[in-house]
Amino acid sequence: MIIVRASLTVLALASLAACAIELGPLAEAEKEGRAPSGDVGVTDGADGGARGARGADVTLDAGAAQPDGATPDSSSPMPPPPPPPLPGTRPSWQSGQGLFAWRAVPGTKLSSAPPSAIVPGNTGPISKVIAWCGMALDTRDSTLYSAANGGHMDYAGNEVNAIRLSNDTPSWTERRAPTPAGQVIFNAGYYADGRPTSRHSYFAEVFVESKGRVMTVGAGSAWGPGDGKSFVDGFDPATNDWDPAGTYPSVPSLQGPSYTVAKDPKTDDVYVVSNYRLMRFRTTMNSRTTLTASFAVYGYETAAAVDTKRNRILFVGGQANGAGYVYPIAGGAGAVANLGITEGALGIAYVPSLDAFLVRSASGGGQVTRIDAGSLQVTSLSTTGGAGIPSSTNGVYTRFAYAPGLGGVVYVPGYDSDVYFLRLE
Repeated sequence: MIIVRASLTVLALASLAACAIELGPLAEAEKEGRAPSGDVGVTDGADGGARGARGADVTLDAGAAQPDGATPDSSSPMPPPPPPPLPGTRPSWQSGQGLFAWRAVPGTKLSSAPPSAIVPGNTGPISKVIAWCGMALDTRDSTLYSAANGGHMDYAGNEVNAIRLSNDTPSWTERRAPTPAGQVIFNAGYYADGRPTSRHSYFAEVFVESKGRVMTVGAGSAWGPGDGKSFVDGFDPATNDWDPAGTYPSVPSLQGPSYTVAKDPKTDDVYVVSNYRLMRFRTTMNSRTTLTASFAVYGYETAAAVDTKRNRILFVGGQANGAGYVYPIAGGAGAVANLGITEGALGIAYVPSLDAFLVRSASGGGQVTRIDAGSLQVTSLSTTGGAGIPSSTNGVYTRFAYAPGLGGVVYVPGYDSDVYFLRLE
């Protein structure tokens, strides 16, 4: 079973010991609140599946910043984006909602779309939210995806669920069924059918619109003893299936339980941090560059988002670097931002109309922290209607996301709770 893990603070993470199911050397480090050392529990190169042989990982990270390399783009042609909503139109569930007001979107509990097959796991499909998992939002049509979430000993299901929140009556659907139980492989990057393992996704689930894919960057705690996997995979909503294993270059062996991931909405470049290493995937996700192997941020439990006005990334909370850090995308020296936010596993979103970062903790209620993107001043955003929002078990991650087509942020606090929406525009 899962036992709720408390909020993280800088270098004071003893509360991680509350996770009763964590096993293996990587997970033991997570329980003890320390950064693992060495290549812990990563089994790169031995997890190929029937749908595509696992080729040699692309490694462009010899320790210093290096120019981009490229691998052939073997993915299918990019699907065209869905037609945008008519100007000024919003789904009917938003009718009458005031500015800075929270609202539960009726009928949007993920539990309303149970898995179509039974697979192993101590806690079952509820783990798709509570087992340190995020989600990915396609901003073209405000579709939210849960892809291969679960992992460790909690849940082996690698199904993909989706909900299009721009619909008048949105509901969750299963876009890809879980791999049958007989094909599930313990402690492997891919199951026998070649599809990716279930995992604690943390921040490492992101939608790349120009690629038309849900991208998963590594697997923080894969199904089994909780070992990390460094493979990068893409789910194609046009075919409702995963790209073959080996389509994308891997990230370096995981040196902590998770990666920090932030996408630049202007370029679709994806920035990844692990063990003080800052990397960048270009838009196609087929090339990776190590920008620095001695970054100021460790990368575990740290939330990050891109300020598209100033072209810089803000890192907030998490292990070892909870003070905050600002990184200029164009290069140059970064700067520590003394935000006074030390909690880990936060949700964060940059909202251009406010020119501010909004930060959400796992606590119940409607509270949202506002960080001015220019001055980095931290205040509380005044909201209404959020008193009934439940607390979230084991963090928020990317389940709190800005949806420009809806004019606000969406938030999934739990498996058995509706999706919540905070109107900002």
